[in-house]
Amino acid sequence: MIRLRGPLIKLFRSLWLIGSCLILISGGIVVLKVYEETTRTQERGRLVSSIVDQQFHEVSGNPSRNEVQFSTLESWPDDSLALKRWTIQQGLSLSDDPLSVLHKLDTLRRAHPHSQIMEVSLMRWRGTLQRWAEEVREKKSSPWLLMDEARQRSFEAAGYKRIGRSYDSTILHLWTISLLTRFIRKQPFDEQVPEALFMLGVAYLNLGRALPPPVRGDRILNLCSELYPDSFWANRSSGVWREAASDEI
Repeated sequence: MIRLRGPLIKLFRSLWLIGSCLILISGGIVVLKVYEETTRTQERGRLVSSIVDQQFHEVSGNPSRNEVQFSTLESWPDDSLALKRWTIQQGLSLSDDPLSVLHKLDTLRRAHPHSQIMEVSLMRWRGTLQRWAEEVREKKSSPWLLMDEARQRSFEAAGYKRIGRSYDSTILHLWTISLLTRFIRKQPFDEQVPEALFMLGVAYLNLGRALPPPVRGDRILNLCSELYPDSFWANRSSGVWREAASDEI
C-alpha cells in the first residue's frame, strides 16, 4: 500500500490539473459568450434607436409646408385624410408642445365648415391634446413612466378601433409614438424594447394612408420580428402585419 501512494498522488495531481484547465476553459467560454451577447445587444439597441428616430423624423417632416397646402381646403368632410396628414405632421413635429397643435387645430376648425360627425372627432382630438399637454408639463422623464403611459394610450386607441372610431384615435397614436420613441432613445438596450417596438409599429400601422409616402407603416413591426425573433412580441408583430396585409387584399 505504501508503494501505491506515489502513483496515486501523481494521478490526483494530474486529475486536479486537468480539472482546473477544464474549469478555466469553461469559464473562458462563458465569459466570451456573455461578451458576445452584450456586444450584440448593444449593436441591436443602437440600430433600433437609429431606425426609430429616422422613422419619427420622416413622419414629422416639414409642418409649415403641409400647413400651406391644407389652408386651401374648403371642407373637411371631403378631405378628412388631408386633415389627418396635417395633424400627424403637426403632432409629431411639435410633440413637445401639444398646446400649439391644439391652437392651430382650433384656428382651422373655426375657418372651415365641417359636419357634426367631424366636430365630434375634433372635440375628441382636442381633449386628447389637452391631456397630452398635461403629461408634457409634468415632464415625465423616467423611462418606466413613459412605457406605462404608452401602454395606456395604446390600449385606449385600440378601444376606439373596436367601436369603429379609428379616426378619433389619431392623436392617441401620435401620443403613443412620441412616448415610445422617447423610451427607446433612453433605454435602447432594455428588455422591454420588443414590446415597445410592437406598440410603436401598431401605432404607425393604424395611421395607415395618412403617413407620408416614404414611410412604411410595417417597418417597425418588421424590425421587431427580425431583431427579436425569439420574443413573444415578434410573433405578435408578424401576426398583426399579416392581418393588416390580408385586409388590404
